[in-house]
Amino acid sequence: MSVVVGQPFDTVKVRLQTDCKGLYNGAVECAMKLVGTEGWPSLFRGVLSPVLTTSLVNAIVFSSHAGYVRHVTQGKRQATASEQFLGGSLG
Repeated sequence: MSVVVGQPFDTVKVRLQTDCKGLYNGAVECAMKLVGTEGWPSLFRGVLSPVLTTSLVNAIVFSSHAGYVRHVTQGKRQATASEQFLGGSLG
């Protein structure tokens, strides 16, 4: 969700960084011109790649955490706070 919310800001930032001709005076003007000329979907151009990679990374992190906790507790008891912390740090 944070990737989708942050994507328009990132798109405007990149446009401002690559603006060699001085088309924009600031972020708000850049966003307004971008939406006016290319439509609001242009703010989300390129969002698929970060969404897919973030999903993959989260799946790996949560799976490794669950595997670590299952290994340490051997499925017989609740993990302590320090074990949970260590499992989160390893992921």
